[in-house]
Amino acid sequence: MRTRIESRGCRIQNPRIKAKVGIKRKAIIILAAAVIAVLVVVLWPGPKEPEYQGKKLSKWFEEYVENSVTNSQKTLEAEDAIRHIGSNAVPVLIEWVKSKPPAAWRRKLLRIVSDRRFIGDPRVISLLRGSSELRVWRATMGFRFIGEQGSSAATELTTLASDPTAPDTAEAAMLSLGPIGPQGIISLSRLITNQTLPSDFRIRAVRVCTLYLGTNRDDKLLAVQAIRPALRDPDFVVRVMATNDLGMFAPEVLEEK
Repeated sequence: MRTRIESRGCRIQNPRIKAKVGIKRKAIIILAAAVIAVLVVVLWPGPKEPEYQGKKLSKWFEEYVENSVTNSQKTLEAEDAIRHIGSNAVPVLIEWVKSKPPAAWRRKLLRIVSDRRFIGDPRVISLLRGSSELRVWRATMGFRFIGEQGSSAATELTTLASDPTAPDTAEAAMLSLGPIGPQGIISLSRLITNQTLPSDFRIRAVRVCTLYLGTNRDDKLLAVQAIRPALRDPDFVVRVMATNDLGMFAPEVLEEK
């Protein structure tokens, strides 16, 4: 096999060598494109965090956790600050809801320590949650703090809560729907009656609505209306769950049945 070299330079003419050079060049281009794509995902700025009194939303959450054991006044101040941020927090809270779940071992350990009185310290739990789990926790707590000020998130949260390919995100979205007022309960009622969703999704929606059966009269009425259709759900477990929950908090509904 002969390689021809021209007088103007060492120009390779062997087709096999040219093919290898071409493959290497393509590999370098693909690798560079992949690196750029990863950097864009990692470094691309998400929604700008809103601030209150010069502190970002995430900083107020840090202070809430740090003082939740030793300083109740500081905890209340942090909660109040998050409430003041209000609807401006919605874009960031939605992004936090979408955070990927932590590794399985973290979740198992978290369940264990959450049930232990001493090692269940909020700061320990916060550490075990990891960054992604911590963001999800902040999101659900954030919607709880801002209440109806988060109602504009209902549509997007409902979409996330209806995605069977991301059950952890769906559960976080359902928990976030509950506190945002009537619009959130109405969205949960649509999930309960959505027969295309897996039965465990409908069960979760029922359980979230149940949290509001023991609250004020208006929320209770909405929650009862949302859960009532589950009494006729084709899935036995969904029917049992709805029956038990309504029997505990609104037995009059079962009497009407």
